[in-house]
Amino acid sequence: MATVNVAKNMLEPVKSLPKYFDKFKKNVFYYISDKHGDRWANRNMAWFIIATWTTVYFVVSTKMEKSALRLKMAKNTQKFISSQ
Repeated sequence: MATVNVAKNMLEPVKSLPKYFDKFKKNVFYYISDKHGDRWANRNMAWFIIATWTTVYFVVSTKMEKSALRLKMAKNTQKFISSQ
């Protein structure tokens, strides 16, 4: 499981990206706020942005965890073959 933890630790900076990008936060809150004309179009756009980035994050993290597990299994298989 250590390799899976390594993959999760590698994703830690990705989780904190919005904290570093004030412009990203300002844009999201701009779309969510009611001050700018058609509020439902703005909110729908904000949810589209949020859903898109959530999907990207989920796909990348899942792929990294699966590849880490695959590497771990390959390593264990190699150890098993070499010990025989």
